[in-house]
Amino acid sequence: MKRILAAIAAAALMGCGTMPAITPLRGGELSAAASRCERCFPSGGVRLVQAIEADLPAGAKGSLIGVTLIRPEGQSIHSVLMSIEGLVVFEAVRERKLRVLKALPPLDNPGFAAGMMDDIALAYFRPPVDTMEAGMHRGRTLCRYRAGGGVVDVIVGDGEWRVVKYDDAGRLRREVIGSDLGGDGIPRKILLRAPGLLGYTLLLNLIESEPLR
Repeated sequence: MKRILAAIAAAALMGCGTMPAITPLRGGELSAAASRCERCFPSGGVRLVQAIEADLPAGAKGSLIGVTLIRPEGQSIHSVLMSIEGLVVFEAVRERKLRVLKALPPLDNPGFAAGMMDDIALAYFRPPVDTMEAGMHRGRTLCRYRAGGGVVDVIVGDGEWRVVKYDDAGRLRREVIGSDLGGDGIPRKILLRAPGLLGYTLLLNLIESEPLR
């Protein structure tokens, strides 16, 4: 278990590809596309319980259980990671600032908590935006959000969506794919990929979800 957690911690500290071309939309088509992209993200608070399968550097693999409370209003996240046996190995809350409540070695490495919270926010919160354009790419709706020098693309197709993050040089940093969407819009499966030398892949299978009041 310690070797698996060490690989997760090291991989999560690092995040190439290029941004796809977009055929712009205008007027009513632009507004409809923007609404379709926004529906990929929960409109209210939700509690998620997920089985997490990790493919990590050097062929390492691991399994964890994640319990996550997200509130889009205020961009609040409360995340708990447990071993399959039920041992809590990590707990943190991000509201106005990040608070790490528990982090067993090596998940106490600097940067791990912030990186994990950023990944959760990428998957479940509408991207921050200074400017936004919407269009089509290979028959799918694509919304491109720009903020703080970076770019986030939200690509919506039949039965799945993708959230792709690029740095200010246009290099791919993260890709999140949500599929098997339920009636509540919450994906039953989420695949998160981080490229690079210490790249990793996480598969999150939803066990249960419930709205937060």
